[in-house]
Amino acid sequence: MKVCFALENAVVEIGLSDRDLATGVAKLFPEARLDDPSEDMPDRLEVGSNDEGFYFRIEDAVTVFDSVPDLMAAVEFAIANELLEQHGSFTHMHAAGAWTPHGAVIVTGAAGAGKSSCALAWSMAGLPLFGDDLIRVDSAGLVAVFPRLMKVHPDRLAEFGFAAADTLFWDADHGEAWFDPEEEGGWVDQKSRAAIVAQIEYDGGDNVRLTEVDEAEGLRILLDSVQSAGLPKETSVDGLIKLLRGTRVLRVRYGSSREMASRLVQVAAEGAPSFENGPRGS
Repeated sequence: MKVCFALENAVVEIGLSDRDLATGVAKLFPEARLDDPSEDMPDRLEVGSNDEGFYFRIEDAVTVFDSVPDLMAAVEFAIANELLEQHGSFTHMHAAGAWTPHGAVIVTGAAGAGKSSCALAWSMAGLPLFGDDLIRVDSAGLVAVFPRLMKVHPDRLAEFGFAAADTLFWDADHGEAWFDPEEEGGWVDQKSRAAIVAQIEYDGGDNVRLTEVDEAEGLRILLDSVQSAGLPKETSVDGLIKLLRGTRVLRVRYGSSREMASRLVQVAAEGAPSFENGPRGS
């Protein structure tokens, strides 16, 4: 069997010998296609199981895993990188983003700052996402989607009444749960201009505290979030400057990701035009 992953004109195929594993792998990205071809099986990427456990082969390199969650995390990471490498004409940002009628709201920050928790709150509020950990920006400064399953802390799911034990690939020995945004707000289906860019930091405080910064500092914040798979930083500058036009840039400290997510959507709406015919979730 094979699973075909597609993102616009980018395509990655992976071969599998086990139908149950193939069904699971296909759930990692929306709109993946599961086929059972009689020939033309992919020979570069392969997932399967043997006496040693579960394995993932990339060309001649084989890695063996003891658990399905570890296997799926490795497969998701590899597929994401391959899809992104085929989209090298975009700037790839370590950020989360959601669509609002007033433009995209984007949050950046260090690992563990709360980007995925913020994205989860947006999705649960019915907002379509651009991504929970990575988004794309084109040369015109428009934000584009990078859809895939989210990994979030079980406590964040519990805040919304979701039991981690009911999630895909759940294993109590692993610290994160997989969440599918299609179950709530879904994914954005078109590019969008940005309304808010926020660099976030969790400090456990009682309130959400916002500090506005100028465009030069905003550009520095965006450049710090640029990932290596897409356009290099020096080539990304023009598109990021265009993204910042008319966009408010904030530094945010917070104690509740749910409150922060809601507050940023409110800020986007303050004095901003509404794009009722703009991109919406799929």
